Amino acid sequence: MINSKNNMGDTIISTLYLFLPCYAANMAPVIAKKLNILPSLAVPIDGSKDEKSGILGANKTHRGLIVGIIAGVLVAEVQFLLTKFSFFQNISLFPLRVDNAILWGL
Repeated sequence: MINSKNNMGDTIISTLYLFLPCYAANMAPVIAKKLNILPSLAVPIDGSKDEKSGILGANKTHRGLIVGIIAGVLVAEVQFLLTKFSFFQNISLFPLRVDNAILWGL
């Protein structure tokens, strides 16, 4: 845990570290599309055929949902494994356990 006497740089690093699973989950669908991973799942979640039909539009796909969840959980699990090192314990804003790391990744 970080203590209250940290400077602004420590706070920024801790916040970026906190949001790493979110960043990974947000980037994963774009990377999956570029690499053509799971092309059979590149189907819009709401069944829309173009941007104007459906609630979410054609760019919110099953592939993006699945790879986003996987990426977020994997990064959270790596963060959990890194808590064995004091540096990562110090920058973590809350203690990670294996069960809450999975939930945090989701």
